[in-house]
Amino acid sequence: MPDFPALKTGAVAQDGSVTTIRFGTRVLRFTDGAEQRFRDSRGARRRWMIRLELLTDGEANALAAFVESRQGRHGSFSFFDPWDEVEYPNCSLEQDSQEIEMRGHARAAATIWVKQNWS
Repeated sequence: MPDFPALKTGAVAQDGSVTTIRFGTRVLRFTDGAEQRFRDSRGARRRWMIRLELLTDGEANALAAFVESRQGRHGSFSFFDPWDEVEYPNCSLEQDSQEIEMRGHARAAATIWVKQNWS
C-alpha cells in the first residue's frame, strides 16, 4: 500500500494543518422524548486537513500524481500522523479531485482532506 507523499523536508503537513477525532454514535428518540445512544463503530476515526504551501514544482507534481494514482476517494494508502507519530494504514482522500494552486515557480499550494477508514 502506498504512503501519502512527503515533502522534500520529510514532513507530510505544514503549519495550519488540523487533525480531528470523531466517534460514530447513533441516537434513537422515542415518542415519549427519551433517547437511547449507542456506538455504531469500533472506535475513533481520524480526519486530517493537510495544508501545504510553497510547494516546489516536483512536490506539486508528486502530489498530483498521488491523487491520480489513488483515483480520488477510491484508493487507500498509509498516512503518517505528524501529531501522534503513528502510521494509519487504511486511509483515503475525501475528494475525487484535487486543486493545486500554482502561484509561480516553487510557490504551489494545496489543501487536502484525508480520512481514516474503518477496517
